[in-house]
Amino acid sequence: MNFKYHHFPETVDFFFFGLSEMKTGSVLFVLVAVVLCVARGNESVSNQKQSNRDSGQCDGSVSWVLDDDTMTFSGSGSLGECSSINSSIYLRVKSVIINDGITEIEDSAFEDWIELSSVSVPDSLGKIGNNAFRNTSLTSFHIPKSLYSLDGCAFWDCKNLTTFTIDANNSYYIVEDNTVFTSDKTTLVRYAPGQRRTKYIIPDGVTEVGRCAFQHSSHLEDVTIPDTVQTLVAYSFHRMKIRSIIIPGSVSTIGNFAFCYDDGLSYVRYLGQSDPYKNDKEVFCECPNLTDICVESNYSSSQFCQMPVNKTCVDSSFDSDSSSPKPVSLTSPSTAVLNIPSVALTLAVFIILIFF
Repeated sequence: MNFKYHHFPETVDFFFFGLSEMKTGSVLFVLVAVVLCVARGNESVSNQKQSNRDSGQCDGSVSWVLDDDTMTFSGSGSLGECSSINSSIYLRVKSVIINDGITEIEDSAFEDWIELSSVSVPDSLGKIGNNAFRNTSLTSFHIPKSLYSLDGCAFWDCKNLTTFTIDANNSYYIVEDNTVFTSDKTTLVRYAPGQRRTKYIIPDGVTEVGRCAFQHSSHLEDVTIPDTVQTLVAYSFHRMKIRSIIIPGSVSTIGNFAFCYDDGLSYVRYLGQSDPYKNDKEVFCECPNLTDICVESNYSSSQFCQMPVNKTCVDSSFDSDSSSPKPVSLTSPSTAVLNIPSVALTLAVFIILIFF
C-alpha cells in the first residue's frame, strides 16, 4: 500500500502556525486583561481617595474641606461650631489647618474632637473662646502674633498639651516654661497641663491666676502661690492632684469652683484675716479628703469659702510667715515602725521553710 505524505508537512506547519497564533492571541489577551485590571485598580484607589474627601459650609463665610484626616478651614470672620460637621466627620480629624482671614475661634468650636492632635492657626487670629479645644488630643499650641484674647478654659481637659510657643511679634502675651502669661506678667493665663513636672512656683509679681490656669494639670502635686497674688479666678486649680496648698493673705478673691474635684487635697492653710469668698457657690466642692481649713488664730469668720475652719491646727512643718508649704508626711511614723518587724518576721519564716 502506498501512502502519500506530501501533504503532511503542510498540515504540521498549519498546526504549529495556528498554535503560534493562539499563543500570540493569549499574550495579547493577558496584556489587555492586565491593563484593564490596573485601570480598575486605579479607579478604585481614586474612588477611595474621593470617599475620604468631604467638604461643607459653616455659618457665616467659613468653609471646610476634609482630606483623609486633615481638615482645612477657609474664609473670614469667626469660626464656630459647624452644623455641617457631625461626629462621623470630626472623629476622623487629626489635624486642622485654619487659613488666614479667620479672626476668632468661638466657644466650643472643636470641643470633643478627641482625635485632634495638631492645629495650625493664622496670624489673623485674634481671639480664642471658652472650651474652644476642650477634650482634644492637642500636644502643642502656637500663639500667633495677633492673638489678644485667650480664655484659659479653651484647653479644658487637654491632658496631652505639653508645649506652648509664641510668635516673637505678639505684644499681648509671653510664654515661659510652657506657661502663658499676659505681656506684663501680672496674670498667669494657662499652664500647659500635660507637663510632667510635679512642682511649680508661680513667679513673684503675678497678681491673678486666671480661669482654668492649672485645670487638669494632673502631674502637679505642689503649687506655690506668692504673696503678690490677689485673685484666684474660677476653675484656676480645678481637677488636680495637689495634696496641700497655702493661700497667702494677699488673696482677696477666690472664684467659683477654684479647687473643685481635687481628690488628693487634704490640707489647706489660709494666712488672711477675712473670707475672700462670700457667694452662695462652692470653692472646694468634691474634695473628699478635705474636712476643714487651717486659719490664723485671729481669723474673723467661722467659715472659709463655706468650709469649716480650724484655728488650732498648728503644724510645725508650716511657717506662718511663708507662702511656701514644706513637705507633709503622708505616712504615720508609728505605722512605718510597726511594719518593719512584720516584714522581718515574714522573711524569717520564709527562710526557715526553705532550709527545713
